[in-house]
Amino acid sequence: MSEAEYGPLSEEFARITLEIRKGRPLKEALLAFAKRTRSKDVQRIMRLILEGVEAGGPIADVLDEVSDNMRAIKMIKRERKSATAQQISFLAMASLFAGPFVMGVVGGLPNVMEAVAGGMADLPLTEIQGVVRALTFYVFAQAVAAGMMMGVTMYGDFKKGFKFAIPMGIFALAVYSIVQKIMPKMVTMF
Repeated sequence: MSEAEYGPLSEEFARITLEIRKGRPLKEALLAFAKRTRSKDVQRIMRLILEGVEAGGPIADVLDEVSDNMRAIKMIKRERKSATAQQISFLAMASLFAGPFVMGVVGGLPNVMEAVAGGMADLPLTEIQGVVRALTFYVFAQAVAAGMMMGVTMYGDFKKGFKFAIPMGIFALAVYSIVQKIMPKMVTMF
């Protein structure tokens, strides 16, 4: 197996074989390999193989069981991905378009009122600016929270949502800002 062509995996098998020939126990060599890869799947496979060998099972049977186990895990991941696609789409659409659009319209209303009134209305600007700031924060926070929820929904781990959270927050702020700026101009055109 250490002479077969499997790319980087062949190098690792050659290294494991060399370590065993130098006297390192099989268990230590396989665990070291698993640690070097930093792959949860490889670590799981090595643990299963070692458990099977320690239990006295034939290595071929152990490898068959490990193979079946990994296939089942991949199938579950595919099923989970397809089952959560609708929820992910909803979260993305709501937090990237619908929410920022509605909040942008609301945030642009003071400018519309000022334009329609010709600047003659006595609007309490400090209070309105506070509301607009709160809307801006809400749009960003809602998109970030949706990104975190996507991590939980897709991977079962909210930490994996960080890769979605900040880009989603920035995109939602951009949509909000564009709608907030354009909406008063659109209304005053009519």
